[in-house]
Amino acid sequence: DTPMADGTGLRLMTPDEFAAVVGLAGALTAWFNDDGIAQIAVAVHQEKGAVAEAGGAVGGFVTWYTLDDGVGEIGWIAVSADRHRGVIGRLLLEVAEEELRDTGVTELLVETLGESVVYEPDERTLAFYRALGFRYFKRVIKENPGMPESLTLKKRLSPSHG
Repeated sequence: DTPMADGTGLRLMTPDEFAAVVGLAGALTAWFNDDGIAQIAVAVHQEKGAVAEAGGAVGGFVTWYTLDDGVGEIGWIAVSADRHRGVIGRLLLEVAEEELRDTGVTELLVETLGESVVYEPDERTLAFYRALGFRYFKRVIKENPGMPESLTLKKRLSPSHG
């Protein structure tokens, strides 16, 4: 556990928290549709993850996995609406980066809604990733009404020390 000044604790996700994580995503209807929530319910079992605990409840989470040699991907990340624009998202991403670095990952990918879709919540998401060092990697047009254009961003991770 990594307690912080505001009483938020960060730790790796355990099966006990899967329901709370899916519940948190389910409350963020501006970001996750039913399909996304169903995917998160599967991802918590298959991907590694971390949670931020705030006031005795899960206030945010991140999941990640390794694609192949040296490449990792953020599966899902979410922070409860009342804690947006705080430090939780950044700290969760740092946990994921540290864990991936320790397994030799040097490039981190994240997929988000493409910019051709003008949608304010996702514009904030994109600004969040850009502020944390992610850069444009590729854009894909999809036959998916929930995500007609996906944007993949990439960040280089410095090698692990130790």
